Amino acid sequence: MIRKDVKGPRESTNKIKLAAAIAGTLLAANISGALAEAKKMPDLTLRTMGHFFAGGKIMKRKSSDLLAPGLPPLNTMKNLVGQAYVEYLIPKELRAGAAPIIFAHSGLNGMVWQTTVDGREGWDKYFARRGFPVYVIDPPGTGRAGFVVDAINKAATGKGDPLANSPFFLQTSFAWRWYDVGPKFGELGDGHNFGNQMATDKEARRQFLGQLIPGGPSGGDVHESFIAAMERIKEEYGPVIYVGWSGGAVLGNELMMQRPDLFKAVVSVEAANCTTLPLNSTDFDSPQPQKPVDPKLVSVYADTKVPLLNLNSEAGHGIWSGHGKEHCRPLVWAIKAKGGKASNAFLPDFDIHGNSHQMMSERNSDEVAGVILNWIEDKVLDTSRGSSQFDAD
Repeated sequence: MIRKDVKGPRESTNKIKLAAAIAGTLLAANISGALAEAKKMPDLTLRTMGHFFAGGKIMKRKSSDLLAPGLPPLNTMKNLVGQAYVEYLIPKELRAGAAPIIFAHSGLNGMVWQTTVDGREGWDKYFARRGFPVYVIDPPGTGRAGFVVDAINKAATGKGDPLANSPFFLQTSFAWRWYDVGPKFGELGDGHNFGNQMATDKEARRQFLGQLIPGGPSGGDVHESFIAAMERIKEEYGPVIYVGWSGGAVLGNELMMQRPDLFKAVVSVEAANCTTLPLNSTDFDSPQPQKPVDPKLVSVYADTKVPLLNLNSEAGHGIWSGHGKEHCRPLVWAIKAKGGKASNAFLPDFDIHGNSHQMMSERNSDEVAGVILNWIEDKVLDTSRGSSQFDAD
């Protein structure tokens, strides 16, 4: 249970709402199991929680069309476009030296960091419970950041040119196969070429599908919006530990090239690719061959001494099924060869088996988060003792 360290007249109302929510969710077996597990945990006491939009630009409408009959024309109105959505948890007690942690995805929504498909707490609360300020970001065009509808509306009403391609990116149950969760939706695999850790009951499958929110054109620059968010976070808590998943990991490398001063460390979770060099369609054959290491990216990590963790699961992504151990390792080796701080972590080497690309949503998600926490304590906060498993590569 999350508890803010604030008491007031809303307390009884909140208790009633919580009781109603619990009564409803008990209809699902996996959710009731998660609630029973949560009751065994100590309260998560927060100093504050909230959200904000970062970056973007205010767009003045140009059309003289009416938004609806009886309303002023659109050219009297404005919108914010290209913004990122940021949600945060700030624990009451921060651990000594704790840096803020950012969780970034690229194409789903921030729920993947906040709640597992079987209803347990996600990685945001895992790290908040351990004293870290935590920020979950939806990039522009995804999740609660929203997208720009103008081109779609104009094409649909015949007031604009027909669209040559769909402006939306559609998420479907194929993500189960694409992320190597299993060979087909609702099924698990052998734990190597396909994962075997995702919950598969009816409610968990519904929650998985619910995360697949379509995205669309943002009207802005994802780098600008993230830099705006990170500048705000740095001002309050210092440089960030950036945890990026899939395309979010690629974005982390791109941001490192632009603003390394905003980073305390980078955790690259199943990076979609490991270079900032241009790729072409043949670069996505399976199994994925190693790509050329970008020397500029290597130099940025080596020169700034910002630590990098390259974390991969056993099954991995459909692009490199069963080849997770090799994925992005040359980048780490190149950084280390130039005197930088970088580590590879292949989950089976930590006796964590059967995970897919979407490891933060799976039944052993806390074990995976524990690997990241241990690396942060060892390589970022320097609070561990003795030799480290991360030194072996």
